[in-house]
Amino acid sequence: MRLLCDIGILLCVTVPCLVHGFQKPLHYLTFGYATSILFQGTCIWILYKSEMHSNAILLHTLLIMVYGLRLTVYLLLNSFNRCYNETAPESVQYELTPMKSATMLCICAFLFLCMVSSLLADVRSSLHNDLVHSVLRSAGIVAMIAGISIESVADVQRTLPRKPPSEPHCSRGLFTYVRMPNYAGEILFWVGNYIISLAVPKEWILLLFTTIGVLFSVGVLIYAAYDLDQKQLRCYGANADYMAYRRCTGVLCPFVPEP
Repeated sequence: MRLLCDIGILLCVTVPCLVHGFQKPLHYLTFGYATSILFQGTCIWILYKSEMHSNAILLHTLLIMVYGLRLTVYLLLNSFNRCYNETAPESVQYELTPMKSATMLCICAFLFLCMVSSLLADVRSSLHNDLVHSVLRSAGIVAMIAGISIESVADVQRTLPRKPPSEPHCSRGLFTYVRMPNYAGEILFWVGNYIISLAVPKEWILLLFTTIGVLFSVGVLIYAAYDLDQKQLRCYGANADYMAYRRCTGVLCPFVPEP
């Protein structure tokens, strides 16, 4: 019964984050997504803080909250960037009918709940730790820390002034190894979050939710990474330096060139 109540509370927290999507549908997958993850993580901490007897669970909770906060701040900074606003393609400024928008809201609310279900399963199992649970949780947390670190560093490196300034693309730092390190880091983050849920088989409903969540998030991120890569190819395909860079790097996997 408590699980159903918790799921209901998390959905109630998520819906207000998404309602602006009725006016701007892109909001569902930008600010709505970021704030949903942030507020759901915060809500789980409030609901279970008296039962979080493990530092690892506290760290898992903090990572989810930091992810949502980092993405929210990143999107806010971009929204105030004149270049970002001027170059945003008009094609994404589409409109949905109220019925379609309400359907989109419900689907997104459920999917975003699925993405944080691993944390809910983790805190609910905090009193039933064993060796397998501890090992999987530790592995998942390491992957999450690595993922959010890679994503954050890549975002900073991408926004720094390029040397030489005429370089049309970023090929320094983490971009030396892969063309989309920010996407690779985010994928690693959500895979790590999923690994933790594998240690809680008794919470099979939440494991099912988390499986749906990781398939959704990783699928969207892979599609977005390759789609952006093709757009860059169309923009810079005539640049010899860029084509040489492509021949030496992969989209998401280091040491696996994908020209």
